Amino acid sequence: MATRVEDICVVKGFRLTEYQVSIGKDIVETYFNIRDNQGAAYGYDYDDIKKPLSIIFNMWAAEDNILLSASLF
Repeated sequence: MATRVEDICVVKGFRLTEYQVSIGKDIVETYFNIRDNQGAAYGYDYDDIKKPLSIIFNMWAAEDNILLSASLF
């Protein structure tokens, strides 16, 4: 059994990470989570990418809104 780990994107120091567990050439499980710079996982091991990707994009959008509103003053 082997696990392939790949960071999909990094936002504000948090990584959206994909894990694929395989036996031989067969992938038996794929899941995603959000990790910090130290590697600690936050939240759940999500079965698909939609929810954690949404969380990461919301973090990114929140940062852009903060910077935009700060530039108005």
